[in-house]
Amino acid sequence: GQLVVGNVPHTAAGLLSRPYLLDRLDAARRSGQASVVAAVSGARGVGKTQPAAQYARRVVAHGWPVVVWLDAETEDQVVAGLAAVAKEAGLPEEPSTPAAADAALRWLRTQPGPCLLVYDNAEDPDLSWLGPGEGNGKWQMKGGKGE
Repeated sequence: GQLVVGNVPHTAAGLLSRPYLLDRLDAARRSGQASVVAAVSGARGVGKTQPAAQYARRVVAHGWPVVVWLDAETEDQVVAGLAAVAKEAGLPEEPSTPAAADAALRWLRTQPGPCLLVYDNAEDPDLSWLGPGEGNGKWQMKGGKGE
């Protein structure tokens, strides 16, 4: 089955469609790399979340096995979101939220099909500590606040 974790935002009223951004994301995904990281950055309010959400809705509709939308303004939010992935995936309960987040990352690295992880409103553009590590078709998108 399909695992969708987090709240992918609904389409905003008056959304300015940017098909060229989605096409670029698709091209990056088809690059043949096991892991792809795409960063969408810019000032607050310029419309980074909506293209990421549009892409997430697209891959959900295409049946990607794992789609995760994480609020990533703080490290605590990221850890809590990853712990929710562990719970939704039915992983054994861990003694702490950080341990559950680590278990989720290990689990995500073992998934055979494409996975999308969106880190929305990431303060720190370097989320490399999160993975995705080696794997088959892992895909991360980071929406940063910009300068």
